[in-house]
Amino acid sequence: MTEQSYRLVKGGHAKLKVVRWNRYGHDRLDANLPDGTAVAWVDCKTGKLTILAQ
Repeated sequence: MTEQSYRLVKGGHAKLKVVRWNRYGHDRLDANLPDGTAVAWVDCKTGKLTILAQ
């Protein structure tokens, strides 16, 4: 598990937990806030970034 810093639009910072998820033929990195709220994920095969919350 890796923690990254995420710069918010309003200038604040939030710590994210970045966890690799590899199941059912998918390989991605999930980024979640410390409370478990999903923020984004990246498909490691295609490089596509999906932002779930801002």
